[in-house]
Amino acid sequence: MRALIELRGILRQNDAGRLRDLICELDALPPDEDTHCNIIPLYLTFWLTTMYQEYGVPLLPRLSAAKQQLLEERDLLMATRILSWSAQIRSTYAIQLHQAQQECLEALALAEQIGAHTPWEGYLYYCLFVISYAWNRLEEAPDWLQRLRRLAQNWQHMQLLAVTEIFQPSLGWQEEIWQQQKRLCTS
Repeated sequence: MRALIELRGILRQNDAGRLRDLICELDALPPDEDTHCNIIPLYLTFWLTTMYQEYGVPLLPRLSAAKQQLLEERDLLMATRILSWSAQIRSTYAIQLHQAQQECLEALALAEQIGAHTPWEGYLYYCLFVISYAWNRLEEAPDWLQRLRRLAQNWQHMQLLAVTEIFQPSLGWQEEIWQQQKRLCTS
C-alpha cells in the first residue's frame, strides 16, 4: 500500500528514477499469497514503461500471466484492468491491433458479466476507437468515441474527456474524405 501512496508523489514530481528504484524494492520482496499485492509492482512497471520509457512491449508476457492467474481466481474486475493495460500497450507500442482488439472486447465482456462499470472501460473504448481509426473503419470509430465520451462524462474523467475533444474533429474530417471517396466510386 505504501508503494501506491508513494506513486502519487512520484507522478506529481515526474521522477522516473525514483519509480525505477521503488519497482526494484518491490521486486526484491518475496511473492505475496495475495495476488492483488503481486499486481502492484506490475502496475508500477506499467506506469514506468508507458509514461516514461514510452514502450511497454516487454511487459506483455507478465500482463498475460497476471491475467491468467486472475481469471483462475475468478477476479474478473482486476483481470479487466490487466487486459486494459495490455490492450493499450499492444495498440500503441506493439502495433498488435488484432490482439489489442480481442483483449478490449474480452475485457468489456468480463465487465458486463460481473455488472461492473469503471473508468478503465474508457481506456478500452479509446483503444477500440484508435484501432477502428487505424483500420479506416469510419463507421465503427464514432461509436467507440461516443461510448468513451459518455463514460468520461459519467465518471467526470477529465483525461478521457480531453481525448474525445481531441479526436472528434479529426474523425469528422476523415468522415468527409470517406464520403467523397464513396461518391467518386459510385459515379
